[in-house]
This record gives sequence, structure tokens and C-alpha cells, in this order.
Amino acid sequence: MLGRRSPPTCGPLLPAVLLAVLATLPALGAQENPAASRLLPPQLGHVHGSFLEWEVTTTAYDGDPYDVQAFAEFMHEAGATYTVPLFYAGDDTWRLRFSGPRVGSYSATTRSDHDGLAGLDVRATFAPNPDPRAIGFMVPSGDAFAVLVGDGSRARRTIYNVYQRHDSKTDPDGVETAAHLSDDPRVRGRHIEALLDEVERHGMQALFILVGNNWFSWPREYDEPVPDDVPRRTYPDPVTFEILEDVLARAQARRLFVHLWAWGDAENNNAPDGFGGINSPVDVRLQYYIAGRLGSIPNWTMSLGYDLEEWVSPTEARIWHDTLTSFNTLPRLVGAREFGVWRGESFELGANKFGYFSNDYRPESDFFDHALELFDRAHALPLLYERRFLHTRDDVWDGQTTRRALWQFTLAGGAGGIWGVLWGDGPEYPEPAHLRTHDEFWSARFVHDFERPQRLADGTIALHSSDGRRTVLYAEATDRITLDLAPSADARTAIAVDTRAPYVEIELRALGAEGDHWRAPYASDWAIAIGAF
Repeated sequence: MLGRRSPPTCGPLLPAVLLAVLATLPALGAQENPAASRLLPPQLGHVHGSFLEWEVTTTAYDGDPYDVQAFAEFMHEAGATYTVPLFYAGDDTWRLRFSGPRVGSYSATTRSDHDGLAGLDVRATFAPNPDPRAIGFMVPSGDAFAVLVGDGSRARRTIYNVYQRHDSKTDPDGVETAAHLSDDPRVRGRHIEALLDEVERHGMQALFILVGNNWFSWPREYDEPVPDDVPRRTYPDPVTFEILEDVLARAQARRLFVHLWAWGDAENNNAPDGFGGINSPVDVRLQYYIAGRLGSIPNWTMSLGYDLEEWVSPTEARIWHDTLTSFNTLPRLVGAREFGVWRGESFELGANKFGYFSNDYRPESDFFDHALELFDRAHALPLLYERRFLHTRDDVWDGQTTRRALWQFTLAGGAGGIWGVLWGDGPEYPEPAHLRTHDEFWSARFVHDFERPQRLADGTIALHSSDGRRTVLYAEATDRITLDLAPSADARTAIAVDTRAPYVEIELRALGAEGDHWRAPYASDWAIAIGAF
């Protein structure tokens, strides 16, 4: 759990203060110095909160306004710099959004080949968030996922598991793609809140959404083809972005993230075809728009999509990643799902991966060992399994297998995954509270740095903190756990948790009194935390 609070009462994502509007700037081409500095109204916001926003209206530009590029180069008072693009909002108006990742003052001057958007001076100050548990952008912390907290100068490690709900036997329906969310804000708001309730009920940290061709044409169903005689839309669809902003705002209010798949596969009409493909001028226009409109919202991560071997090469994927993340340089984890040879094809990035190691590998047992092996190949990046281990999928992912995989992936170093309900009205998880036990156990414990875990001779997994003061032990289907303690771990401060039950801590007052083992009250899958967490 990243730390939660009550759902918001508002819908769409709003700026932290009222829009500062610089309305109807004159056409500057006739001015003696068209790029002369002009100051936009200064604004005050909070770190890890809503973005600040400015509007600029001008006719001093050439060509298609969606292809006009302008950037603000924000500099923090301590020297860090961030590039943020202005995006076209219609009616000769551009918007600039910025969310400072760290407390302090920022200044920027815009640059553009178009006179009306160049030479604008921007000032912003970000104060501490009044909510001390607010979370900001996600960043890597070694090979673990982490979120910016406090004044933004430090990152707190976190587990990162994503929940997908495709269909539902209850009202409202689930959501796999953006097409499944209404354009009616009231209907959509109830739907989103119900989905986020479900994310929390299962102990996950993010909601899954596939966007696909909804980027251009909402609503596009998962596998809905576009007839050959229907012109392809090639401009970002504002309805899709309004939906995504609403989801992100409501998730942020609960300290949750949203994990986006930008595209799908070619077979199901979710690849970027029909307009020139990935990195075409139309796609670059979309990347720029995403970077400008969504890039200053902290709580989302993105993967290029799935079945990449069908429609994109590693080189093309790298160009996509580098272009998208260069348009907006605020912290952002963006990946592309790797897999070895599958149906005669493969998609692998090698040593030079993206923001995290996204993969499509499909272990069915020995999850701890599999994750350790992938961490060795991750080149010190966070690891996310993006196969979508949905309940009952492949006749493997029952409730017990899912629960054990969650624990083993975390113990291996904090690997995350995508979980949830199978499409086609798949069955519910039988015991969501048991999955939530994993989240409740680790939310205050994974924040510490840990050494490489070890599997002991009897199968117990031992995880020691780098400072030698804390230990986590985990064993399955047993009533006897080997005690392997970090050098300075205080055995007088220890608890045990039955991972096959709702979260309850059993205080262990005399740990070690019976020798080098702990005898549990009954056989189960047990976790022990030793030391002051």
C-alpha cells in the first residue's frame, strides 16, 4: 500500500490554482523584437499534488497548430532542469502544465520556432504538500520501484503491482481499454471509484488501462477493426484524454498509480497502423501531445504495449521511448515488454533497457528463482512482469499460486506484476483479503534497502536489510521456520503473519528461545519480520 485516503468528491483533474490566462496575445511577427521576454503570471502549488497550468493564446504561428512545438525549460533553485512542452488546446490556444517534483522555486523561459510561443518567462513555487503521506513521481531506486515523498529530495521504495478488471458480473462493468469508460463525467466517476475500490481491496498499487487506438478515436473497442473505407483519425481525441485525466486524478487522491499500455498487438487492431506506424509524423504528434497534456501528472507509468514482436523492432521501440521521454523530462518510468523466441519471433532490448525491465516471461512455479534470474539481467532496473497473470489464466493462476507469486516476487527484490480478473467474465479471486495481506505486510517494510535474498536449505527465504538491523523470513506449507537473522536484528522485536489469512500480527516475545527455529502454531505459509521496521 502506498498510503491511502478517502476518494475525492471532484471529477476531472484540476490545476492547483485558477488558470493564469494570457489571453489574445497579438501576432508578434510585426514587432521589432518578437521574442522579447514576456512574463506569465507566477503561480504557487504543492509538490506531489495537482499541476499548475498557464494558457497562451496567439496567432503568431505557422502550419498545423498540433504540429507546433514549444518548450519551457524549468530550472529549480538548486539547479535541476526539466523540459516541459506546451500542447495545443484549440482556438489558437496552447497550455503549459508543470508539476515541480521538489519543493522550491522554479523559473523557465519558453523556446519555439513560432514567435507567439517563444520568449515567455514563467515562475512557479512549490511548497510542501499539506498531506505528509502524499506521493509524487515514480522513479527507480536501484533495482526497486520508488516514489518521491516529502520535499521531493528523497525516494521511498515501494512494491508495484497492477490490477486489471476486464469484465464484471456486477454493475459497473470492468475496464481494460479506455473505451470502457463513459464520456459522461457522473457515470464515469462512479465507475472509476468502483474500480479503484477493487484495486485497494486486492492490495494492489495501480490500475491497468490499455489505450490503443483510443488515442485518436474514442471509443474503440479492444479488437474493433477500422473499415478500409473509413478515414483514419490522426489527431489526439480530447475525450480520451479527459477520461485519462479523470482516472489519474481520482487515483492520485487515493495514492494509487495508473499503468498504461500505449498500444496493443497487430492481430487485435491495437497497433499503431493505418497512419504510418510507430514514430511516423502522426505518432510523433501524439507522443508530443501525451508529454504535454499528461506529462506533469505524477501517478502514471507506461509500457509500449504487448506482442511487440508482431509489429515493432527493438530499434523502433527505442526511438519511441527516447522521443517521448525527451519531450518531457520530468521523472517517468516507461518500458517495452520483452520476450524471448515466441512463435518464431522475439523482442529483446539487450543491456540498454528503458526505465524498467518490462517482460512477458511466464513462470508457472519457482517464482522466487525466476525473478532472481531476471534481476540479474535487468541491469539494476526495477522489474515488472507484464504477462498479465489474471486469475485462472493458463489454468495456472488460482488464488494460492497468485498469492505465493506475489510474495516470492517481492522477496526476490521487489518484482511487480499485472494481476486481475480474466476477460470474458472470469471468476473473482476467492480471498482478496489474503492478497491484501501481502500489501499490508510490505507497505512499511519494503521501504528499506535489502541485500540479495537467500534460500536456505529447508526452503526458507531470508531477506536482510543492508544495515544489518532487519530480517524478513518466509516459508510455505510449514509450521517450522529456520531463524537466519541479520547481524544486528533485534529478536525481541519480531512478529509473524499467516499469509494465507487476513492480516494479523502475532507478536513473538521469545524468538530464538527454542534454538535456531521458530515453531508456528499450525502449518501455513508464514512470514516473520524481525527488527524495528
